[in-house]
Amino acid sequence: MNGWALEIDRIMQIDGRSVDAIEEIIDYLPHDAFWCNNVLSGNKLRKQFARLEQAKLESEARKSGTPRGLAPRVDWAKQICRPILETNKNAFFSFDDTFLCIGDERKDEASYTKIFYSSHGFEEQVNNALRKWGLK
Repeated sequence: MNGWALEIDRIMQIDGRSVDAIEEIIDYLPHDAFWCNNVLSGNKLRKQFARLEQAKLESEARKSGTPRGLAPRVDWAKQICRPILETNKNAFFSFDDTFLCIGDERKDEASYTKIFYSSHGFEEQVNNALRKWGLK
């Protein structure tokens, strides 16, 4: 038990992970057959933490229908768009399974910008669309 406590302390103090993030990963472990059998110590948890986070995101993406490996892009887009929605009542965002739609509710929906999560330069395209719609 002391070994686990020491490594979890290192994950927080040295690696800068939050208690919530650590709890989420520990809660995720029993739901992944591979990682459940391969993370049997605090040291292994710390060593594989970034991979575990990615595996968790991909698992959540599969469950939600988001294409594999694109969950980080979806999460990034939501982090960028949420504050805009809170401050701009005319902003429009739609998070489909395969694309993000950006626009202004006062305009015609046909003119909205649609950006596929799998697009090359996704983040740049989102930033350009936000500028186009006066949202950034």
